[in-house]
Amino acid sequence: MSPAYPQTLPVLRAEASPIAVLRDLTRMLLLLLVFTIPWEDQFVIGGLWTVSRIVGIATFAVGMLAVIADGRLRVPRPIHLVLGIFAVWIGLTAFWSINLDFTIYVLQTWAQLIALLWVIFEFAPARGDQIGLLRAYVLGTCVSAVGTLISYAQESSAYWERSVARGFDPNDLCVILVLSIPMSFYLMAVDSKGFRVWLWRLHPALILAAAVLTASRGGFIALCGAALIVPLLFRAFSFDTKNAMAMGVVLVLAGLLLYSPATSLERIASIPQEVSGGSFGERGAIWRAGWEIFQAHPVAGAGIGAFATAVSSILGEAIVAHNAFLTVLVETGLVGFVLFAGALCLMVGRIRRLEWIERRFWSVILLTWFLGAMSLSWAHRKPTWLLFGMIAAAGQSAWEKRK
Repeated sequence: MSPAYPQTLPVLRAEASPIAVLRDLTRMLLLLLVFTIPWEDQFVIGGLWTVSRIVGIATFAVGMLAVIADGRLRVPRPIHLVLGIFAVWIGLTAFWSINLDFTIYVLQTWAQLIALLWVIFEFAPARGDQIGLLRAYVLGTCVSAVGTLISYAQESSAYWERSVARGFDPNDLCVILVLSIPMSFYLMAVDSKGFRVWLWRLHPALILAAAVLTASRGGFIALCGAALIVPLLFRAFSFDTKNAMAMGVVLVLAGLLLYSPATSLERIASIPQEVSGGSFGERGAIWRAGWEIFQAHPVAGAGIGAFATAVSSILGEAIVAHNAFLTVLVETGLVGFVLFAGALCLMVGRIRRLEWIERRFWSVILLTWFLGAMSLSWAHRKPTWLLFGMIAAAGQSAWEKRK
């Protein structure tokens, strides 16, 4: 039997106290924020303000008002303390950054990520709250997936022979989409009543179609990790869901073979050749340059956000790392890397203590993120910190349940 969770969204209660109203409003804004994250780059206001940034500021502001009015704050767990120290260290790198202007700009992004981590911990303490956030993310990916299909139909993508929703990098978007696949299968298991289950059943087909159009090799490596969710949660699926999955596999495979662009399939099929050849889409040269920069700044790093500037002296152009872990190592040195790796180890420890269905689900999510982050500079991206916050919250709610 799969566990049951609250099936309702937070609402503003007419007779509730002002504190309760503020907390309910924060939860609603948090759901909206998570919904906007998968498609935030599609709609940018003034070239700088994304919808998720605007909603995020509102969420944090209302959340702070709720905490101040309540006079209570949840005690942070070790994982939050480690990530907090990591954030402080990131700020300190501004004192020796080789590109101070960009470091100061990037620090604004990191402040938003730490705020997201806190809001999730403070206002999504229960399993039902976390299920709501998963629903919001899955629904959000439908927006960017449809945007990718529209781009393909209109042949309006900015990337040669690759289709992607407006404003997105195809590699980034593919991993954003792929991360939602384990979520929808998990929701099939725990949210299997009513019309919503059909949303979760149809969702993977839409995401796979959009992912193929992006032709992202790194994204498809991450997809291999995401696919593990099916055998790992198979016994939690209802009979109807299993039948729907069987038919879905046949239809999706037929659709991909018949309608997918040949150039996309050829690019994806080149993954073994790229890996065996060591080029990784020309990332190998970037990683070697990054390693040289790390050797020059081994302890404290070159400064947050300074990777591209640092490697430009070797490569002749400013280019990002295309690897989250190398980014952290080069920009924050061994000190920052140890803190970041320590936080990941604490997450693994939290996952190991969850009930079987959550343990398998979050293990697949973390693996999928890891595989995607190996080819993307995702240390400072919202999906990364959304997942970190939710893993920490899931572990905390499980710990409180056992008390």
